[in-house]
Amino acid sequence: MKTKITVMLAILLMGTAMAQDRKDRPNRKGDRTEISAEQKAELITKKMTLKLDLNKSQQDKVMALHLDNFSKMETKRKELKANREDGKRLTKEERHDQKLAMLDHKIEMKNEMKSILNAEQFEKWEASKKSPRKMKGKRGGKDSHNRRR
Repeated sequence: MKTKITVMLAILLMGTAMAQDRKDRPNRKGDRTEISAEQKAELITKKMTLKLDLNKSQQDKVMALHLDNFSKMETKRKELKANREDGKRLTKEERHDQKLAMLDHKIEMKNEMKSILNAEQFEKWEASKKSPRKMKGKRGGKDSHNRRR
């Protein structure tokens, strides 16, 4: 009887201690520090160099392409944040135009990468973009079993 009570008390104390630990941890999103567009472009370019064995000329072109891309994304993000703070909401037409612009940008990016990379590198790059870990439906989070039905 004493052992049962002791075990239950120990489990209760451990649960309380774990709950305290979670409260002490800062929010993961709050921990992130924004890195500049240049830093993001440099990181992506170096990762691509390792995966695709890019030469110096290709590295420079990919770096410039990503730098331009991340700079545009930063300005767009700031614009959207300002609109959200002002309480402005996009209309259906604006959302549609925004999605079309994003798809046009992806097509342009793909064509640019095709002109920079050779055929084998481009194939590898395409395959890495389609990897299962990056596909949204494959994450397996809360209620993931319901998504398959």
